Amino acid sequence: MRHSMVRKALALVMALSVLLSLSAVAASAKNTRAQTLSVKDQLKQDEIGAMVDDLLAHAVAWFTTESFQSLPPLVSNAVIESQLGTQLYQYYDAQSFYLTSFDGTRLYCTVFRAPKGCKRDGKNHVIINAHGFQVNALAADLYVPLLTSLGYDVVTWDQRQAGQSDHPKCTMGYNEAQDCGEIAKWVRANYGDDVVLGLYGQSMGSATIMTYSAYDPNLAFMIEDCGYADLKETMRDIQGKYLKFADFERFYENAKRYAEVNGVTYDDVKPIESVKKLAPEIPCMFIHGEGDLYINPKNVDLLYDAKQGEKVKFTVPLAGHSQSYMYDLPGYTRAVKNFMAKYNL
Repeated sequence: MRHSMVRKALALVMALSVLLSLSAVAASAKNTRAQTLSVKDQLKQDEIGAMVDDLLAHAVAWFTTESFQSLPPLVSNAVIESQLGTQLYQYYDAQSFYLTSFDGTRLYCTVFRAPKGCKRDGKNHVIINAHGFQVNALAADLYVPLLTSLGYDVVTWDQRQAGQSDHPKCTMGYNEAQDCGEIAKWVRANYGDDVVLGLYGQSMGSATIMTYSAYDPNLAFMIEDCGYADLKETMRDIQGKYLKFADFERFYENAKRYAEVNGVTYDDVKPIESVKKLAPEIPCMFIHGEGDLYINPKNVDLLYDAKQGEKVKFTVPLAGHSQSYMYDLPGYTRAVKNFMAKYNL
């Protein structure tokens, strides 16, 4: 009872002090007390926020470096070994093999041969096709009919941490670009140094080929589909859309630290910087679905604007992430063929 009366009295005093604006000393004391409580509450909220951001950072770091595969080998192998898969592999005279990359990672690769051959004007024509994040080469195989119809043999591979390749931690396109370089060496060793070599990729596969492209002055062309220009900015976009409760810089710095792979961090994955370095005479095609909710469609404009010289842009209204090809198969096919014809590829 006594405590209840005290609380009521205090409440009355505080109310009167506000309403009647009592002495400056009393007002100052009140404000100081309110500020002290606010600081304590804020510190508590900051501690909780930091814990949440740290847990989120751990989750994102795990997801980007070693998460589960949405196309596990058991499923993809069943598709490949099915009657339809077997017939398709026979039709394209497909052969699989392993390559060892710069750090000892074994990469499972497959070459698909164009039914009408890949040699024209005395030169072989080959496309290296890189699949995206969380899937394996089976996703890249979907594009084989289109690419071989252009008169190119196609090499796909399970990127590191996927499919039947070794599973060191993924770096979202950085170390994967060096893997692409090993495949390019294999292509030139088997098709000749004068091979007409193009690069094709989707999503993280686009980041892979774009990052590699600046290191290969002998490329004939590059086609990227729904790639990201800068991994940090892409994570900022995703956080701002789906994880608004997080403090981005705090979350990002922790995630970057947890996801570091032998000195490679998210900050190193900036495909746009490689695109800027590409020779103007190497034609590039930039593709994106306008309904992409994962990789912001603005990336296609950033990449297109960064490329000097020969370039083409193609977007598909309403298409989501990595869905442009299936969403508008006729339009997509026509756009790619027009690009190849424009530059006599």
